Amino acid sequence: MMLTDASTFLYALADISTTLGCIFLGIYVMPMTRLKLRITKVGGVGFFMISALVHFGQALRALFRPDRTYGEAAYQPATVIVHTALAVCLWLFICGLYIELVRWAPWGRDKR
Repeated sequence: MMLTDASTFLYALADISTTLGCIFLGIYVMPMTRLKLRITKVGGVGFFMISALVHFGQALRALFRPDRTYGEAAYQPATVIVHTALAVCLWLFICGLYIELVRWAPWGRDKR
């Protein structure tokens, strides 16, 4: 383990905390919601699980390869693919959630 200083450890700790929070949201909270559109749930679960993987990877990189936390690692194909999938899932979630809150909420325009 190559810890260069306390800030590296705190960075890794924050990423691990984010990882656990994303896993909790993706596995426990999203399936419990009463969201009607499947894209909202798929986008939400996908976003939180991919985000958990990204943050876990960043924590490991900070702890064991602090020299590569940023820099050329950000331009590797796998990093670009994962962050692109993360963005797609995020916007699926946001669009689906917006539709559900505006169209189907009791205070929304379409009162069903």
